[in-house]
Amino acid sequence: MSFILNTILLFSIVNPNSPLDTVGVKNILKGDTLYMQGKYVESNDYYMKAAKQSKRAGNLDRYASSIYFIGFNLNLLGKYDSSLTLLTNSFEVVKDKLESPSDAQVYFLDGIARALHLTGHYDISLLKYAESLEIKRELYGSDSDKIMASYTNTGLVYWDKGDLNMGMEYMLKSLNLAYELFGKDHPNIARINVNLGAICNSLNRHEEAKEHNRKAIKIWLNTIGEIHPVTARAYNNQGVTYSGLGDHKQAVLYYKKCIGIRLKTLNPYHPELGTTYNAIGKTYYYMDSLELAKTYFDKTLDIFHKTFDHHAYLCITYHDMSSYYFKLNQIKKALQTIQLAIKFIDKKVGDNISDDIYSNPGRNALVESNDLLRALNAKGSYFYDLYYQGN
Repeated sequence: MSFILNTILLFSIVNPNSPLDTVGVKNILKGDTLYMQGKYVESNDYYMKAAKQSKRAGNLDRYASSIYFIGFNLNLLGKYDSSLTLLTNSFEVVKDKLESPSDAQVYFLDGIARALHLTGHYDISLLKYAESLEIKRELYGSDSDKIMASYTNTGLVYWDKGDLNMGMEYMLKSLNLAYELFGKDHPNIARINVNLGAICNSLNRHEEAKEHNRKAIKIWLNTIGEIHPVTARAYNNQGVTYSGLGDHKQAVLYYKKCIGIRLKTLNPYHPELGTTYNAIGKTYYYMDSLELAKTYFDKTLDIFHKTFDHHAYLCITYHDMSSYYFKLNQIKKALQTIQLAIKFIDKKVGDNISDDIYSNPGRNALVESNDLLRALNAKGSYFYDLYYQGN
């Protein structure tokens, strides 16, 4: 059990009318501000204070929301197992005291479902989201933004599971409900369009993706303006779309629009900056601008190493960098880099593998680790080329 979990669960429930509960609200707002700045660890310090105060005040809905936010930030830090442990154990401690149905149940179930999603337990995640959806229907009815969010989250799980058609089906259900609730020009419409664009890209329906992203960008420019993290995300996704269409110059333009906004709105080591730097590096790689590609891969790694101990983002970036070395015919360097990709994908893998390029993780590490399997496949290809070079 983590330190965060121990410190939160020490407090017992007392008088629900306690004035301490108002402090919980203030701490949540401070946590929200730090979250928007990408300062996830500092944000969790305040969410943890809010959880303590709300639990002592007997406000279990706010306690649950605080735990949910802590878990959400732990996910962003790549600490998926810690998030799942925190949410599951916190729920077990208070579930017999919760009203049914209640907001607290929804927060816990949604948080657990998200952590399960990110740890690759897709089927269990879908079950938790379904359980949460039924409670939401009891609490809020069938025409609620909470129901819309459930459809979106379920669609994202199906997308990551590889069932793109089901992902699209749930995302369209979310979009249709959002139109009923908010009309056609609301920020929630933009958010769903960005998700639809991402699924369309996965289906190689890039022209459709471009249109979804265009709609999202137009809405956000008219509602919250250009200098905002969500507008940056739409520009980033449009860059992905143009890259899929093979228009790499246009992709770089959108990625750089995204970077310009993120540098103004996020801290300089925010993971979202890292993901876009990596995308630019890959795009320059495809354009054979290899030195520029290396520059952006280095920027990416600088950010991710300051944010994560182990994370799939580190694995993906080292994997991309290994392709750069392979293209330069530096196959031994490519092998060394792909070894780093394998080491950094996950702590349980990294702690049991050396820097030696002949070292591999055990079979238990291969379960539902698609990034690891891709890295190992690349490693095999590099060894094949190294052998036939006679080195």
